[in-house]
Amino acid sequence: GYPGYQRAIMEEDFVVQLESAAEVMMGSPHQVTAEQRQMAEQVFIEFSKGRWSYSVCQHLLEASGVAYVQFQAVSALKRAVVREWPQTSPQDADSLRLFLTNYVLHKPTLVKYVTEQIVQTVAVIVKCCTVDRNFDAVRQAFIHSTDTLLKSQDHKQRLLGCSHLRALLDEYLSFNRSSAMGFSWDRHCICKKSFEVVCVVCWKECVDCLFILDAAWYWCGV
Repeated sequence: GYPGYQRAIMEEDFVVQLESAAEVMMGSPHQVTAEQRQMAEQVFIEFSKGRWSYSVCQHLLEASGVAYVQFQAVSALKRAVVREWPQTSPQDADSLRLFLTNYVLHKPTLVKYVTEQIVQTVAVIVKCCTVDRNFDAVRQAFIHSTDTLLKSQDHKQRLLGCSHLRALLDEYLSFNRSSAMGFSWDRHCICKKSFEVVCVVCWKECVDCLFILDAAWYWCGV
């Protein structure tokens, strides 16, 4: 089970509390007082301080249809990946990757900023896999999955594949993100080199997808 507060968040009342706070935060200034907004913000500030488990974050994603709650749940999951990675097994890592990818695929109405946060979290998982050969199978599964998305006949799946690829490029090229993950410069360079050797070779012919994705986001707000 979950100790204390971890167990409380699994209850329906807590999900309702988060959704109510999100509604206040997203509400019009004409409908929400400054005091109400401040109280709602405090709910999420306290939530962001929690050391939530993978299962709790996944439960929130599955239980709530409110975009801001989904975003906060994914953000908490990304922090958990960085924090708990030394105790994470390859099986757990791949399970998280699959969960997040399928979550996006099965929710076509997901808002853009939630999708972007999910895709970036997957990129963090894959990058963490780079520095440990025990996780090679997870990385290869990601490459195969993304390749399948890129070659799909479905437009949205191809865009998701492009999103994964662009997020991964961003994750490997940005030292700021690496610093936030606690990676040293040397470790970042090792990850980047591994990415260049393995992943770029696999997707060299798909670079044009990034331009397609940018155009789609610009014109359609995908």
